[in-house]
Amino acid sequence: MRLVKHVVTCPEYTQLNPKSDYAFKTRICTETWKKSVKIILMLAFFTIFVNLPYSHHLFADGVSKKSYKLPKGFTPLTDDKDTVSGLPLTIRCETDGSEMALVPAGEFVMGSDDIGNDESPQHTVYLDAYYIDKYEITNAQFKKFCDNTRFKYPENPPWDSSYFLSKPDNPVVLIHWHTAQSYLKWAGKRLPTEAEWEKAARGVDARLYPWGNDHDLSGCNLDSSKDNFQYTSPVGTFANGISPYGCYDMIGNVTEWCNDWHEPDYYKFTVKDNPPGPEEGATKVLRGGSYKDNDEMQCARRSEAFPVAANVNV
Repeated sequence: MRLVKHVVTCPEYTQLNPKSDYAFKTRICTETWKKSVKIILMLAFFTIFVNLPYSHHLFADGVSKKSYKLPKGFTPLTDDKDTVSGLPLTIRCETDGSEMALVPAGEFVMGSDDIGNDESPQHTVYLDAYYIDKYEITNAQFKKFCDNTRFKYPENPPWDSSYFLSKPDNPVVLIHWHTAQSYLKWAGKRLPTEAEWEKAARGVDARLYPWGNDHDLSGCNLDSSKDNFQYTSPVGTFANGISPYGCYDMIGNVTEWCNDWHEPDYYKFTVKDNPPGPEEGATKVLRGGSYKDNDEMQCARRSEAFPVAANVNV
């Protein structure tokens, strides 16, 4: 699971540029707070996107350093900033400790004409800027949420009766989509749309895998890869598999929830700018694959599950 979050614009600016009115999102995204904070969170159970609260409008041609502010509870982790927006490249969510990476605004190529009907046609999508969790949500992070809110601990998978408490750095599993919403509300984020998830995974050059186009499985934890892990691995284990924006485990380890309802033909009628996904459906989108999936997993591949399903690889 991953989450997302938004930026704040300032009413003192009279010119508005929709393409540079930045919103930050995490592999979980939150709701927009009018005139103050727009937060977006993604749970790929778990990865997080964050949208920064903004009290100023951001412009692509020379953004003032005072043109944005992070929402309460989010702090910069580095002095390095995006040259266009002036936003910090990495931030931390103080509530759950997640590190979040900036995905700048702009277009990217989504989908594929070479996988199946569900992923076609390949098309261009524009997204506002957002922050996304660099790592999947861990057992330790979910335990902190449970302890702070008195939420019930998740069940352990059948292959490890002490998994949740004994492997704090591994990704939490057996979390259904609705349970993810409770975590998101606590952390101040939301799940990503599948467009947000895919851009964070593959960047803007239409690559097949987070690390490029080479079919090199040393960068992920899949069923058929020689990774020394039969089940999940500690998040961030595969440093050679990071995405262009610095996200780990976008392919393999555990499958990640997205906010969207799943529709097989959605790409045929989707909007170009910030596609929100279908308005309704029976199943939710899953992305990224897991330790159970084979070596055919790619950034563009889509899957689905009922939102009430709690699986050992999600």
